[in-house]
Amino acid sequence: MYKILVFGMTNNRGGMESVVKNLFTYMDKDKFHLDFVCTREGDIGFREDFDRLSKEPVQYYSVPRRRKHPILYKKTLEKIFKEGNYDAIWINALMIVNLGNMKMAKKYGVKKIILHSHYSNPVAKKFSNYVHNITKNFIHYYATDFWSCSDGATDWMFPKKIHDRVEWIRNAIDVEKFLFNEEKRNKLRKEFSISDDEFIIGNVARLDYQKNQEFILEVFAELVKKQDNTRLFLVGGGDKTNLEIQATELGISDKVEFLGERSDVPDLCNMFDFFLFPSRFEGLPVSLVEVQTNGIPTLVSDVITKQVKINDNYENLSLNDSSEKWAEKILELKQEKRIDTNIVKKNLIEKGFDLVSETKRVENILLDK
Repeated sequence: MYKILVFGMTNNRGGMESVVKNLFTYMDKDKFHLDFVCTREGDIGFREDFDRLSKEPVQYYSVPRRRKHPILYKKTLEKIFKEGNYDAIWINALMIVNLGNMKMAKKYGVKKIILHSHYSNPVAKKFSNYVHNITKNFIHYYATDFWSCSDGATDWMFPKKIHDRVEWIRNAIDVEKFLFNEEKRNKLRKEFSISDDEFIIGNVARLDYQKNQEFILEVFAELVKKQDNTRLFLVGGGDKTNLEIQATELGISDKVEFLGERSDVPDLCNMFDFFLFPSRFEGLPVSLVEVQTNGIPTLVSDVITKQVKINDNYENLSLNDSSEKWAEKILELKQEKRIDTNIVKKNLIEKGFDLVSETKRVENILLDK
């Protein structure tokens, strides 16, 4: 059994967590096993899936935060590496401000030390960015493998001298699960009392500065002026208080639904007529792969990598453009309708976002085949 110790998972069911869960779903469980280091409060996202999928019991190691308890952090990791006998560690990271886990893995003879970059230039404190930009120049002395979700994530995490060694690991998905389904669409639109001619805009992301939902509300308010028969569904966990206040101030609160964190996102995509995603920064958003698999017309911010574009009904705009211009673009794009399922499948295979194929490639990378 090839044992992998995974770092970086949070208790959020977000994009980074989805990537790890998706890949493990199709890994050969007779050959591969994952354990997890948890440094945040609560369970990791998708814990129930990992427990269900794994052939052997999954270990979830609770490790104190390094900054608060540096000595205990080191002792706890030492014990894990001494007793775990891991073949690889898989560090999922937004930025790198210390090399402690890599150094320890190397000390205890872990053969494959993977650093997987998931974001491009995340917003952080200036000091953290400063430390990251220094630390990344020493990564290649400890890590053996460099993975990235996009060109932007590569530029952010890795020094140029090792860019030729970076593997693009696509944020692939289970294609069949996200393909358009008319029956599910009708069921959900009935459940939410949506009329046949009502135009539904969706966004799937945690409620967070990065995801820019306040701008979504501004755009939607402009759209309502031009097309009143429309509603907005925001899917994702987080504090909605300020967004609810903003929606009220904009006079659109009766047209905005906050659904919270949901496990039925593949079904909800069928309900949407349009997807809006004006993030301030990203790596390669899994949600954009998912909604394009459903064929939905999509408008995103131009900070998002072009590597995620799968269908022709996908466009971007600058965040410097006005909310009115974004609303006008939505009305223009909505005319293109959904992309046919057969065309979507073809596009996904050509772009390499099919999960089965990408998982096999990752397995071969892990085994140095």
